[in-house]
Amino acid sequence: MELSCKNRESLFALTGNILNAGFEYLYVMRFLLSAAALLLCSYAFAQSPDAFWKNRCKFTTDGTGNSAGLKVKFSVPCDWKEEKDSKAKAVKIFQTDIGESVLMEMVTIEIPKKPWTKAETDELFTPQGLRKAAVKSKDITYIEGQKIKIDNVDFAEVISKTVKEVLLLKMTIYVQQYIGVYNGRTVTMSYTISSPSEEEALKTHNAYKVLFRNLAAATDFQE
Repeated sequence: MELSCKNRESLFALTGNILNAGFEYLYVMRFLLSAAALLLCSYAFAQSPDAFWKNRCKFTTDGTGNSAGLKVKFSVPCDWKEEKDSKAKAVKIFQTDIGESVLMEMVTIEIPKKPWTKAETDELFTPQGLRKAAVKSKDITYIEGQKIKIDNVDFAEVISKTVKEVLLLKMTIYVQQYIGVYNGRTVTMSYTISSPSEEEALKTHNAYKVLFRNLAAATDFQE
């Protein structure tokens, strides 16, 4: 199979068709297709961990559209490229590449079909709840999870790993997510590392794990 840089945008739009289920795991699968195309095209937006942290930009949702009535200030590395997709239910999607790895930040704010109950939010932060939040299919391996505070709001931090074959490439994927409930909305910040090299994926994950955590921790709820 031959893939050129010219059709990367078409592929990105095509894979948006799987978003109708509206769950974060499907966003990750869509990202993998885009990531594989990006790697094959040999894009270069290389950035060191130090530069990553020093060159942060912020964006604030205005409460309209996919921000579901919330005004929230999020952080993203300034050099990352925003991906546009009219079919995506995400507030924002950004990505870049580091060596052989492709990194993505995705922010979603959703109004659940049924309001969160106190029992459900309490369950989210239990060992079983953290694992359940990360493992959405049998091929996902749960690594770790914990309850943290972000702008005085309880969030679940969950990290998982999986391996997928995409566009003839065997991709190793690390997903680091922050899931919280604010004003009845489910707020999720996802940071994904994908690489055809398992060793490179692990190396990048170790280099950026704390940086992703600090990036999420900089989130500021405006109201």
